Amino acid sequence: MNRMAKIGELAASLAAVHLPAHRIIMGVLFASALFVGYELLPGQVQRVAMLERDGQSQQARDVLERSFAEGDRSQRTLLQLQALYEQLGQLDRAKEILGLLQGRYPRDSNILKRAAGFYKMTQDETAYIATLRSQLDLRYSENGCRELLGLLRLHATAAQELAALQLCRQRGYRRPDDMLRLASMLAADGDLAQSSTILRGMDDLRRLKLDKDRSLLAVTLLELDQPREAYRRALRWLRGGRETGFALSIIDQMATANKHDIAIELAREISVPGDAISLAVAELMLDRGEPLAAKSYLRGWIEKSKLDNEELASRFIVACLDAEDPENAMAGAQKYGLEKLYQVDLVALAEALAATGRQKQFDLVRAVIRPEIFRENPLLGAALALQRGAPETSKTLLSTVAVDELDEWRLSLWARLMSRTGRTGVASLALQRLGVEPGAAEAVAIAQADAQGLRVAVEPRLIRRPARKSARSRLRRFPQSAQVRARQVGPGQAAAPIPGGTVTPYDFGRNNN
Repeated sequence: MNRMAKIGELAASLAAVHLPAHRIIMGVLFASALFVGYELLPGQVQRVAMLERDGQSQQARDVLERSFAEGDRSQRTLLQLQALYEQLGQLDRAKEILGLLQGRYPRDSNILKRAAGFYKMTQDETAYIATLRSQLDLRYSENGCRELLGLLRLHATAAQELAALQLCRQRGYRRPDDMLRLASMLAADGDLAQSSTILRGMDDLRRLKLDKDRSLLAVTLLELDQPREAYRRALRWLRGGRETGFALSIIDQMATANKHDIAIELAREISVPGDAISLAVAELMLDRGEPLAAKSYLRGWIEKSKLDNEELASRFIVACLDAEDPENAMAGAQKYGLEKLYQVDLVALAEALAATGRQKQFDLVRAVIRPEIFRENPLLGAALALQRGAPETSKTLLSTVAVDELDEWRLSLWARLMSRTGRTGVASLALQRLGVEPGAAEAVAIAQADAQGLRVAVEPRLIRRPARKSARSRLRRFPQSAQVRARQVGPGQAAAPIPGGTVTPYDFGRNNN
């Protein structure tokens, strides 16, 4: 339309000079031909394209560089120039032009896409991460979020990863693995409320499949003082299943949060009488200081239990000893088989039986304890020497015992042996120095009467140390780790080494107070 207007103006100007009509027409036609010919000449874009098509990329680059030097900063020129630099391997110049494009057009999605591809190709991860962030600020993309999070995780930039996870979540990103990652990072930072919100939503959709993820939700709910919700969800996870290890870990978490009532309720609800989970009820009773209730429960539990594995037998024996019931512990050991027990459990049982004067049962246990254990254990060695009529040997062994390191049962055995070797006064002073609970003197007096052959109507009591848990009680709660189990030694096996020195089955769990 503009061309026709110009031709009309030219015709009008020619007519104004009063030329003959045929000359005017010829002049107009000639001017039109010149104008159309000029318009049909290729512009810079076309010339660059033709040069590239003919394989003359360097000449095309030169054309664009001249235009750039003359001040041309149009988007088309910059895009062509950047592409040619990249094609010719001049990556530094290509990056420079790309930066110029991003600065002039920061919200152009095509430029951001080109920049992301270039930085990824050249492995410029810092620039690539920044470009991915810019793309996500402009428009949400699930693939963009996944790529960005993967890069941040690879470089262990936790703070940046957390910020990116929160940004992506706000935009609608819901990939389960990354949402679990976000929840765990928030929990680690102390933001339990937001962490629990994410985990609740995932659990409501049945997306919490792994025990560790469910355990994280339970911990956050307990930390937020919402034990009933933790109980409700745990009941759904565990009811009808046989996930013993996970069930015990949830119960342990509740006990750690001082929610013993709810932990006992959960254990009763998901267990079968006599199984590993129902045994946790007694352990929880002991944790909250109810040894009599635990003792009664354990006597009923053993009647219904098959006691068919060493872990269960070990837990039962230790729980009975903590409940001050070595007789029931011995019954469980015999039901399982003394010869199948680990040496550490046999030693604990022998200590308790010796401390309470159950000589026949002590002899049964002693028969399956390896001889070297007695040599390495001066307390049991003293008990055996006294039994064999060698009081001087017993005194010598007792003098090597570090009383401060003894737990409750071993302290009771030590007091009994000291009284039987005529050193009741020394024992009483040592107990007073240790600040043991009232009744320790009574235990020594009973042991002394027993040593003199008098009739003892009351069984020697367990001497309890104040404000201190015995090592045995720390081993009591629930299945031990594979590393700990590997360090324990079964019948006929050699003592397992531990980094930093060697340890006997007796030493394990006794000298780590």
